Amino acid sequence: MSQNQASSPADAKPTTTTSRIVALIPGILLCVAVAGVSALLERAELGVFEHPYVEALVMAIKNWAPYLHQKVKSDLAKVTWGMLARAIKHGDNRIEEMLRARMRVVGIALSSVVNFMSPELVVLGGGLIESLPNLVLEEFEAGLREYLAPEVNERLKVKPSKLGSAAVALGAAYSALEAWKSNSDPV
Repeated sequence: MSQNQASSPADAKPTTTTSRIVALIPGILLCVAVAGVSALLERAELGVFEHPYVEALVMAIKNWAPYLHQKVKSDLAKVTWGMLARAIKHGDNRIEEMLRARMRVVGIALSSVVNFMSPELVVLGGGLIESLPNLVLEEFEAGLREYLAPEVNERLKVKPSKLGSAAVALGAAYSALEAWKSNSDPV
């Protein structure tokens, strides 16, 4: 470079540290995107599943779910998936019927997406499947498989998440780490 030419930041060669930081940007963006999608899904879950809490509480107040009524009285904040699971174990059959119907409808609703995407595996996670895994898997899968194309139905597996509620955060961290490792220099 001659003395008459001004050097600019664009002329500078990136350092190893700078290039490594730049290489992390896709992973960071992926983490942000996954966190955003997770927040939206959580909000959607509240919209879809908050109503069963209210419906269960109404059943309890009407004494159609006596165990639940005894435990929560009329306090919606005390109605959780775990509490509903305990109520079912103690004979509150209407709670079980309501949740079975809901899970079957969720399976039916997702069948068109599964037909379109044709995945080999659907993983279910969250508080409800952690509290009532057999009920959720049975009903979700029954509703789902009722409307699947034969070739999709044949190879599809439905399993509960082994990571529980930490699945989204762990998946995002794993993706970021893999992106970083693939762009870093070997040591």
